[in-house]
Amino acid sequence: MAAQSGPVVIAILPFEDRGSYGQDKEVFRAFELGIPATLAGELSKHPRVRLADGGRIRQALQAQNLGPDARVDAATAAKVGSQVGARYAVTGNFADFYGKLRIDARVIDAESGQILKVVSNNDPSLQDRADLSRIIQALANKIVAATGLPPASKAPDPQQSSIPTEALTQYS
Repeated sequence: MAAQSGPVVIAILPFEDRGSYGQDKEVFRAFELGIPATLAGELSKHPRVRLADGGRIRQALQAQNLGPDARVDAATAAKVGSQVGARYAVTGNFADFYGKLRIDARVIDAESGQILKVVSNNDPSLQDRADLSRIIQALANKIVAATGLPPASKAPDPQQSSIPTEALTQYS
């Protein structure tokens, strides 16, 4: 799937709140941008991944006239990804049920518009909202694998790279 050499460009798009219960709605609406931003940070650590420019992604999304609550489907994600020079686009959704968080990310081929893989935190040990940083790290690894890239050569130090969920919530 991925080219033999050179960077693979990935466009990270907003994630949709599919229903979150147990905290204020505003907290989870903010995750629509916070999850992709944190995911982009994780993916940027891979030596063969280059992220598409966020400003260009926002412009391309605005040109689609999706509205504030519209879902980014595979065709739209592919179109935006293609417009910003990405090989792959990643979008998805999340839901929280009183602290049990589920994130689904769709890896979309920007050339064909096909969903290559849907990755999620389906491991029961990675569903506690308090482990949001670890959940996003695991998703980033699955996204890298879905693009055909090898794993990053150095495993991240879990103590060093873990960001407290409260910090991610405030950031979002």
